Amino acid sequence: MRQSSLLDIISPIMVGPSSSHTAGAVRLGLLARNVYAAKPKKVTFKLYNSYAKTGKGHGTDKGLLAGVLGFSVDDTRIKDIFNSEEAKTISYDFEFLEDFNRHPNAVDFIFEGDNLNLFISGDSIGAGEVVIRQINDFTVKLAGKYDTLILVYKDLPGMISKVTKYIQDENINIASLHCDRTSKGDKASMCICLDGVLNEELIKQDKNDTSKKLSGVQFKVTLPNGETRDLTTGEDGIINIKGIEITQEGTDTIKIEEISQPAGYNKLIETITIQVTKELVNENYE
Repeated sequence: MRQSSLLDIISPIMVGPSSSHTAGAVRLGLLARNVYAAKPKKVTFKLYNSYAKTGKGHGTDKGLLAGVLGFSVDDTRIKDIFNSEEAKTISYDFEFLEDFNRHPNAVDFIFEGDNLNLFISGDSIGAGEVVIRQINDFTVKLAGKYDTLILVYKDLPGMISKVTKYIQDENINIASLHCDRTSKGDKASMCICLDGVLNEELIKQDKNDTSKKLSGVQFKVTLPNGETRDLTTGEDGIINIKGIEITQEGTDTIKIEEISQPAGYNKLIETITIQVTKELVNENYE
């Protein structure tokens, strides 16, 4: 027997009028924003079926834009989002379509930016609940209820085992795992929902012998507030990034630059970039 949640009985706290067409639209926008994890130049919204036919009356278009801009479902500014200062920072278009192969409340997001274009598709499934179904060429199942690890990699034997072994070593339970690929041996993806947060660790090791960890390698870590830290790998080849202060919603960028290399190895030329996305959940930032 299916268990009911509180959201099945009463609507979420929100700017109305509809939990699926307004609050769900905001949450879809927020999820898509967090997946894109960068500042877009332009977003095209493609609304389908019921979203397309009745969305304007329910404020679906306002909700989608508000979510992409980082507004929460109970923000009263959503009603006038098109005239907000935030809406002036990006270009956006809406298209209204009919496709009965799609969910009644389906929407596609097409993000365009300086360095990244991304296609994201999702559905509002009722009572403010939403799910992201597709990211570019890959099917996913992302509802935003768990910390989620999304990986794109080359389809090779043992990749799932390697990733899940790392998660197991962190003593974190996997709530769900969804895999997809474009074709055998080509690009593949994993969408893993977790019952905990993975450590922010970087491991320096020999690419031809991963059991050989490289100690004494120096890195400069630049945090979102501009603070820099010089960290050195230990005998286990690890540097650990801790104590990142979270004070507001949105996406922050952490940059890691190798400033010395071990004897016999080349220095890593590219800067490693980590994007941290957080949102306000029960008055706490996560």
